[in-house]
Amino acid sequence: MGSIDFKKLITIVPIGLAFIGSMYAAFNVFAEMSNELNGATIDIARINSQVNSIDDKFSTEIKNLNQNYTMGREEFVLSFSELRTELLQLREKANALSNALSRTASEAEFRALEQSYYKLSDSINQFKYDIKEVERVLNGGY
Repeated sequence: MGSIDFKKLITIVPIGLAFIGSMYAAFNVFAEMSNELNGATIDIARINSQVNSIDDKFSTEIKNLNQNYTMGREEFVLSFSELRTELLQLREKANALSNALSRTASEAEFRALEQSYYKLSDSINQFKYDIKEVERVLNGGY
C-alpha cells in the first residue's frame, strides 16, 4: 500500500503544481488586466476631460458666433431699411425735380408762345396798316 500512496502522490503533485501555476498565471493575468483597465479608465477620463474642454470651448465659440450673426443680421436689416428709405427719398426728389422742370419748360413754352402771339399780333396790325395805306394810295389819297 505504501507504493500506491507514492503513485498517487506522484500523480497528485504535478496536478497540484499545475493548478497552483494556473492560479498564479490567472492571478497575474487578472492583475495585468486590472492595471490595463485602470490605465484605460484614466485615459478615458483624460480624453473625456479634453472632449468636455473642447466642447465648452466650441459651445462658447458657437454662442459668440450666433450673437455676432444676430447682430450682423440686425445691422444689415437696419442698413437695408435706411438704404430703402434714402432711395425712396431720392425717388421723391427726382419726381419733384422732374415735375418742376416740366412746369418750368411749360412756362417757358407758354412765354415763348405768348411772345410769338404778340409778335404775330403786331405783324398783323402792321399788315393792316400797310393794306390801308395801299388802299389810300390806290384811291388816290396821299
